Amino acid sequence: MARKTLAGLLTTHAMAAGVLGLPMVTMMLAAASMLGGDDDEPWDAQVALQNLLADMACRAWLPGISPGG
Repeated sequence: MARKTLAGLLTTHAMAAGVLGLPMVTMMLAAASMLGGDDDEPWDAQVALQNLLADMACRAWLPGISPGG
C-alpha cells in the first residue's frame, strides 16, 4: 500500500513539476555528468535527459497532432 501511494505521489509530482522537479534527480544527474564526461568532451546528463524526453514526446504525440505525417 505504501509503495503504491509513493508511486502515485511521485507520478503526480512529476506531472506537475516535471521530471527535473523530482527529489534527488538533479543530484543523480550531476553525478552522472561527472562520471560520463571527461575534460576534453564534457557530457551534460540533464541535457541528455531533456533530449530523450523531447524525442519520446515527439514520437508519441506527433501522430495525433499531425495525421498522415
